[in-house]
Amino acid sequence: MRTFVEKLTNATLTGYIHGKSGEMPNVDIRPAVLVFPGGGYMFCSDREGEPVALAYLAEGYNTFVLRYSVGKNEPCQKAFEDANEAIAYLHNNEAELNIDKDKIAVIGFSAGGHLAAWLSVSGAVRPNAAVLGYPCVLKECGDTLGKEFPEIIGNVDKNTPPAFIFSTRNDDVVPIENSLKYINALAQAGVGFETHIYAKGTHGLSLAKPLTSSGGAVMVNEDAAGWFTLSVKWLKGIWGDFPADGTQPPNMNWFVSTPLNKYVVHICDKTGVAAFLVKGKERALLIDTCMGLGDIKAEVENLTKLPYEVALTHGHLDHVGGAGCFSKVCVNGNDVLLAKEHSSFEMRYESLKRGMPQGVELPENVVTPAFNGEFLPLNDGQVFDLGGVMVEAIALRGHTKGSMCFLIREQRAVLYGDACNVNTLIMDGNAENISAYRDNLIKFKERDGDYDTVYYSHGPAIGPRGCLDDNIELCVKILEGTDDAVQTEIFGQIMFRAAAADDNYRRLDGKHGNIVYNKANAF
Repeated sequence: MRTFVEKLTNATLTGYIHGKSGEMPNVDIRPAVLVFPGGGYMFCSDREGEPVALAYLAEGYNTFVLRYSVGKNEPCQKAFEDANEAIAYLHNNEAELNIDKDKIAVIGFSAGGHLAAWLSVSGAVRPNAAVLGYPCVLKECGDTLGKEFPEIIGNVDKNTPPAFIFSTRNDDVVPIENSLKYINALAQAGVGFETHIYAKGTHGLSLAKPLTSSGGAVMVNEDAAGWFTLSVKWLKGIWGDFPADGTQPPNMNWFVSTPLNKYVVHICDKTGVAAFLVKGKERALLIDTCMGLGDIKAEVENLTKLPYEVALTHGHLDHVGGAGCFSKVCVNGNDVLLAKEHSSFEMRYESLKRGMPQGVELPENVVTPAFNGEFLPLNDGQVFDLGGVMVEAIALRGHTKGSMCFLIREQRAVLYGDACNVNTLIMDGNAENISAYRDNLIKFKERDGDYDTVYYSHGPAIGPRGCLDDNIELCVKILEGTDDAVQTEIFGQIMFRAAAADDNYRRLDGKHGNIVYNKANAF
């Protein structure tokens, strides 16, 4: 689970997000619960905020608490603007938040119930369901609080979302008429609802358990505490439960997608190779397409609704593999022939089969077809303007003659791809020789001040920044004949590792970057 606090224009939104798990692909995307605590528009009650959010979190929902504008001199309209901004934030960031924007419920108590009902009848984006606890929805309640309440009851229409409403008969702060009149308005509009009016109970019960009682016995009510379980059952009744019938959401078994920040999503396939989705305000850019195991196009379009382009760091099969899902892909001209060869279905299928456990067959229909579209040019210095995010392609030839890195300027981060890492392969005719690679590394070093973070296509998404300097040093040693030159075998070829390392590619001297080279092609 991860938590975050997002500063909105005049409010704060706290999120509680379940992590994704390969063991639970059926819950990667979850409904959302947006909590509006009560407090008479004078404060936001802690008892009706986080404890409620965590209760729904335990039921599998991703949850959010809005601390909206309150205070004696703050008009209710300002809180309404906060609520509109909060639900818009959920819609605009559904991929990063792992939520279904068509399954957002607002949960409000007392004045927070007023705000949830207000959003339900007049919001720029209405929620899909509402749970209202002892809500004060009548205009006269505003007079009691010294606030000007908008009309709620008269604005209920057929587009108002269904509601679950609970209250207590003897609430002496918010009279039961508030719930009854809202229920009647829903009925007249033909909108679904469920209601529970408990015989006894004071105002402000929240979960009606000792946890939310502030230590007062009057705030504990075993009967009224049942509202929570009933509300979860009601939500499942209108949206359904998480799938458990043998079906799975598309592609969830092939990819694990992890937001690294507000710009970048790390997409890792079952072979362990990664692609990166960079999102701006207007467009997105998919960098690399993994091995072609599963439909990466469907995965990307599950992560963003923005129009997007596709570009490759280089032409090897574990980066061009999923290109067959797309009609146009950008690649450096020096790697076009390599990319065409390595997008071959037969080459990738045989490689993937070799990685399967003994006795396990790989169905052909889960492997992406060969790329049959158009390769577009990708040049050194080419910039992708995503709207508030600029991504620059920078040549770093060596691993292949068309290897490109991608600088995300606003984030001060760079994706090396395979151009420079802990096991950089300089091994065949598609690679530069060591002397040229050294010169290209030194040229790339000129951009050292433009980034702080380095992304890698294999292993952890974020890795050591020192690989560039380490590989420059190793190029010099290889050319001088002073490197460790540890013999190893890769893809059936005798190769040499410039710096001694363990089986996990960790250098024995504590540094990071490394080069594996073929002496026949290195000089």
